[in-house]
Amino acid sequence: MARCRGVWRVLWFTRARHCYNAPQPHLRTAAQRHAYGRSTLSLFLAFLESFVIVVLVVAGLVGIFHNLLRAGGWLEGVWEYLAPIIFTNVTASIIVGGIAIVAIAWWHDRHIYKGKYNKKVPTIVLYVLMAAGVYYIGRYALLGTL
Repeated sequence: MARCRGVWRVLWFTRARHCYNAPQPHLRTAAQRHAYGRSTLSLFLAFLESFVIVVLVVAGLVGIFHNLLRAGGWLEGVWEYLAPIIFTNVTASIIVGGIAIVAIAWWHDRHIYKGKYNKKVPTIVLYVLMAAGVYYIGRYALLGTL
């Protein structure tokens, strides 16, 4: 605990031994920066890495949803292909729908999508979204359209 302006506070949110509202000490040497924490450059590089990841994931999501929901997009194409099959073969559609519901329930119970047992699935999803972001940013830069 540290005493900050007459009040005792638990500083669980920082490694520093001073008040959160106190002025930061001037860190001039590498030894001082190491004693205090990470250097300014490493903090900036960590922020830059996180920012690039967020930009790529958001660009990937925007590009995917744009192509999914636009007029003549993926969702409309799938509906145009499946609508005649669904409405002419109702029994087969009910069977396939039941199998899909059972598969989704099994998938949910195994927590595969949460990464509880296998941490690779969320990482793969993140990398796929980042790759989609690179693709859509490149496509927009080269062609001017998504």
